[in-house]
Amino acid sequence: MRGVVHSASSMYSIPMAKIFLSLMVAAMPLIAAAKVSEAQLFAQLQILINQIRLVVDDLDRRVQEVVQAHRYAGFVSPAGEASTVVTGSRAAPLAKLTLNAADEDLKLSRVTLTLEASEDNSQKGLSSCQLWDGAKSLTTGVNPVPSKQDTGSVVFPFSNEFILAKGTSKTLTVACDITKEPQGSAVYTWRLGTSFGKKITLIQSGSFVLELDSTTPAARGVSGGAQGEVTTVFDFYAAGEAVELKTLALQIDGNPKAIAAYELWDGNRQIGGGALSGDTMFMAVLSEPFEIPNGAYKSLTVKVNLKPLGVGGLVHAGDTVAINFNGNQGNFNLTYGIGASSGRGIVPSIFADTDAPAMTLQ
Repeated sequence: MRGVVHSASSMYSIPMAKIFLSLMVAAMPLIAAAKVSEAQLFAQLQILINQIRLVVDDLDRRVQEVVQAHRYAGFVSPAGEASTVVTGSRAAPLAKLTLNAADEDLKLSRVTLTLEASEDNSQKGLSSCQLWDGAKSLTTGVNPVPSKQDTGSVVFPFSNEFILAKGTSKTLTVACDITKEPQGSAVYTWRLGTSFGKKITLIQSGSFVLELDSTTPAARGVSGGAQGEVTTVFDFYAAGEAVELKTLALQIDGNPKAIAAYELWDGNRQIGGGALSGDTMFMAVLSEPFEIPNGAYKSLTVKVNLKPLGVGGLVHAGDTVAINFNGNQGNFNLTYGIGASSGRGIVPSIFADTDAPAMTLQ
């Protein structure tokens, strides 16, 4: 057995002939009664023929799908938990295709799947669609032809003949580049026969949030002049795509004159820092990349160097110090990152300050 079935019209040629004749018989009295010209008659017949062709094409496609799925017991399933994909993504997994060689060795030169995209022209958002076996692509990249129809057949030619031994199965990933922005929203569903993958909605960019991590130190007393004191640990989470943090708006609660400098740490790696002038709010400077993985958490630690007590008469025992995210009154817009796939600027989806425990100078 090789390849897929590419024509099934013989399975319903007689029924379709009957449909055609029935439509013609039904249309002729109406045409005759209207006393139309020869040109008008030809135009109406052409419209009728085109409608019949659409019906035939749709039936042919559906029969091919059923026959194809039956011959190698293939089915499509969701690629994972994600239900969105971001513009600009490369090799974004959209569905899984499982092939089974139940009764004999399976040899295929290509596989045909159906792409359902309910919004007009939404297929424009997909390009270089391929079937992947782990990290290896098995097919030539295919660009789905933009169509105003809700469904379209996509043929995946294997780079080399696909061979599956009798009694075994193989699950491949259907993945595409999302390199163009469709007109309006888009929802993609891959199908084989009666099996469907998950509906995947195209979004323009991902998102991220931050909150206090549970490892943020509790309220405590610290000595004036202490260096490298951990004040706050932020927990970041990105969804839709990885996000590289570019700026971080922070504020000092308590006595801002008590802090000489701050440092930003990603684990054991310092990624930023600088001197402070005594202002209540400041923009933390990142000198090294800090990327928040898609669908995962990542923490960032803030440390401070404190001034000794009595400096300039501005730092006293009993003063408190805490560093928090500055999110109130629209200040969340001062913090932003860049989407790794979309390349778009993204602000955090949190609109309030954090409330880290304070240190008390002693």
